[in-house]
Amino acid sequence: MAFRILILKRKLTEAPILTFPNFSKEFFLYTDASKLGLGATLKQRDNEGRPRVIAYASRGLSKSEENYEENFGITELECLADYWANHFRQVWQVRVDLF
Repeated sequence: MAFRILILKRKLTEAPILTFPNFSKEFFLYTDASKLGLGATLKQRDNEGRPRVIAYASRGLSKSEENYEENFGITELECLADYWANHFRQVWQVRVDLF
């Protein structure tokens, strides 16, 4: 099982899945949240219009964040993922559309 996970990780971080950014094209940010953590992918469309991953990011939830869904709802966790993923804007210094 561990070997399969290593193969999957390698495949997700190689071309044609992961590609270099083209700063003249629009960036798209996809986020997700769960009880376990937050995730984001920064993407662009290639010349054929297919989405290509530029970068991945993820992190676990803090102790206080673990209570968000229980005390508020999944919407708050999703908003937290969007807020946290904004670091792509600072790191890449680009305009990003959220999805």
